[in-house]
Amino acid sequence: MACSCFSLCNEANASHFLNAIPSSVDSVISPWYGYLKVVYGAALALPFDLRRMEFFYASGHHWQALSGNTSWPMAACHRKSALDWEPCDAAECAAWLSTTETRRAPVAESDVSLQVLSDRGVTLGVIVRQRHQHWRPSENDTYVEVIRTSGQPGISMAPYESCTCDAGPWYGCWFLVATGTGMVLDLKRTLILPRKREGIAQLFRKYNATTGTLPPEASSKTLRSLFDRHLAFLAGHFGFYTVQVRFDELPIPVSEIVVTTRYACDVGSQQRYAAFRKTPCVPVPIRAVGGGDCACDPKQTLLNCRG
Repeated sequence: MACSCFSLCNEANASHFLNAIPSSVDSVISPWYGYLKVVYGAALALPFDLRRMEFFYASGHHWQALSGNTSWPMAACHRKSALDWEPCDAAECAAWLSTTETRRAPVAESDVSLQVLSDRGVTLGVIVRQRHQHWRPSENDTYVEVIRTSGQPGISMAPYESCTCDAGPWYGCWFLVATGTGMVLDLKRTLILPRKREGIAQLFRKYNATTGTLPPEASSKTLRSLFDRHLAFLAGHFGFYTVQVRFDELPIPVSEIVVTTRYACDVGSQQRYAAFRKTPCVPVPIRAVGGGDCACDPKQTLLNCRG
């Protein structure tokens, strides 16, 4: 049975984890080097600033398939509790933790926010941020690390989602922004919306003023489909390939990216909606950091380069 040294099942666990790990990885002797090598491959360069990391995989079947036998003592969770795993030896855990010289500034439990990506309640990975961190949108033609899942409708996934070029519902393909996934999306010409609903309303009014009509009605009657599909359609109509969104109406603001149909029509017009429906894969290029295009396995729950 695998053992664990830490978990990200709740804010208390996450605060303890962030306060315990080093601020940087400086040597191939560090066990962190093995984890980072799985994520970043040949692109990994030392020293590596661990304070940049926002996404961490959980141990379990997804990590094992991704990494082989690479050690990673991060407990998988069910809801907000760690699964029944054995604790690792103190000496093994100590190798993953900071020394006085590598310790980062303390992070309080009240300052931690979590976005959990799971499959049937079991954690596959977690996005960990500090609540006060400033939103940092990127410029046109920037490669940004992203993640998405087929396991949670409503979080970077919906069963009617599409950014293919054929006659789908034009909902757009949604991603969460997270350093630490090792997979990047080219933003191309991008629109930045610091406030999601306000930005959609402005685009709606602009479309109505310039065309004299309303955007096409959403095929699904859910609120997310109604508003979010308008965003993908409207942004594409005005010449944007992606939209960087700060969904600030949530208790913990979420950084999202939506890819419009325009993107897929430009790079993958032969791709069809049915091939991507209810999968984490998308008909636009996702690249491994420092590598080539990813071949995504649609049978997995998380976006991946394992196809």
